[in-house]
Amino acid sequence: MVRRTKEEALETRNRILDTAERVFSETFKLVQQPAGQVSFSPIPLEADDDDDDALARGTNLESQYVLSGFARRPAPGEPLLLTVKLHQVKLRTVLWSESFDAAQIEAAAAAGRISDAVRTRTVPTPPLPP
Repeated sequence: MVRRTKEEALETRNRILDTAERVFSETFKLVQQPAGQVSFSPIPLEADDDDDDALARGTNLESQYVLSGFARRPAPGEPLLLTVKLHQVKLRTVLWSESFDAAQIEAAAAAGRISDAVRTRTVPTPPLPP
């Protein structure tokens, strides 16, 4: 059995969290294109938040959709997973979900898959009248 030092474990954790941050940053950039089609705002959730908290934020902001993501370890010793969900707020349903192994994910590729899923599952919001 290979034992890691506390420093190695912390370095791995920080690398994984950095990857998760890059995935969401890249995704946010991609889903904003073309401008005006579907609007998203990056609002961080707390570490212990869940789907209900994400939907509550969407309801408070009168959003059609909420894209949430969580980095969690399902069980001790298992890989850290980055799970992304696209919610339809009014119906309180999950339109799409995918999990990525955070230690093996390539941020740009994951962001591309996430933004493609968002684009194919969301309906553009009509422009507000002047």
